[in-house]
Amino acid sequence: MLNKKLVIKVNGIRTLKDASMIRKSLYKNESIKSVKVSLKNKKITLTHSNTINVLEIQKTINALGYKYIGVE
Repeated sequence: MLNKKLVIKVNGIRTLKDASMIRKSLYKNESIKSVKVSLKNKKITLTHSNTINVLEIQKTINALGYKYIGVE
């Protein structure tokens, strides 16, 4: 199965601790294979192998206190 990428824009990511919290929470989704957080660009790049529920990702990010902006 081919891996697919999804890039999400998020406000509120400022520190490495923020990035770590986001990665830890998103890895709980079994479809997600890798999570890369860009502090500079305020973006999260997800690599996944299956269909991914973007609404679930949005809820996870917002529940952590960050602002989901949208998919790029």
